[in-house]
Amino acid sequence: MAKIVAFLGPPPAEFVGRSGFSKNCFDETGKWAPNEPVGIPGGCTLEDAEVYLTEKERELFLQFIRSMLKWLPEERKTAAESLQDPWLSN
Repeated sequence: MAKIVAFLGPPPAEFVGRSGFSKNCFDETGKWAPNEPVGIPGGCTLEDAEVYLTEKERELFLQFIRSMLKWLPEERKTAAESLQDPWLSN
C-alpha cells in the first residue's frame, strides 16, 4: 500500500470514507496513518520507475498509465476510452 501511495499520491478523503479497511493505513483525510510501521518510500514515483522511453514516449505513456491508475474507480478511463489513448496509437 505504501508503494501505491508513492506512485499515486495520497488518496482523497472520499476514497478513505468508502472502506472500513482504509483506516488501517490512512487517517480520515487520506494521510498515511502515523502508527503505520512502514513509511512511504521516497524516490518511488511512476516517473522514477520509467527509465527506458524517449521523452515524448515517456510523457504519453505516463499520461496513459495515470488515466487508469486512479483511487476512485469512477475517475478511471474505461477500456474503450483507453483504446483511444494517444499512447496506443503513437
